Amino acid sequence: MVLALLAASLLPPQAGLHFDLRLTGTEVKPGKPITATLTVTNRGTRPCVIAKPIWDGAPAASAYDRLMRGREELVPVGPRSEPRVQVVVSDYVTKGRFLVLPPLGSVDLYWVTYEGELDFGGAKSRDKAAYAKAKPIPLRPGTYDCTIAYDFNRERILSESMTGLRRELRFDPGAKDLWDSAIETSVRLTKRFKVVRE
Repeated sequence: MVLALLAASLLPPQAGLHFDLRLTGTEVKPGKPITATLTVTNRGTRPCVIAKPIWDGAPAASAYDRLMRGREELVPVGPRSEPRVQVVVSDYVTKGRFLVLPPLGSVDLYWVTYEGELDFGGAKSRDKAAYAKAKPIPLRPGTYDCTIAYDFNRERILSESMTGLRRELRFDPGAKDLWDSAIETSVRLTKRFKVVRE
């Protein structure tokens, strides 16, 4: 009952949401890490529901990062808030997949720390064998573009399936109201930083 009342009073989609991408610096020396964080702030006057990006095979928002040096996409080395690991697909939705953001509240949705990159030694492909031989090295001097994207779209999630069939979701008590109320949005932000010579 409380969740139903909360859901009825929530912010309309997109109203008052502000996304920001922050870097821990704009210049770093080779071998020094740099962290990028995607934050969302509720600038509205009412609470709103945000779907968390969780990489565990169950229905959730998605988030990912991409690191470019010029036109070259890198395979970065370093931790992230949602590491890409092999997961078991599930159609069970729990309340823990959402958060209620109060007015003026902020939360970090995704972060990544770039500690280096994988050096593929000139390999022409990036198949399993190339990854097995790749070595981690510090980011080289140059200009880098870091992009973090976030997406929550119920229709996309319902259509995702390894079998091509539409997903039939099951809900934890109270999770259905949060699922129905979560703000659908897609955002992609990019920030630039430099790795400078010693």
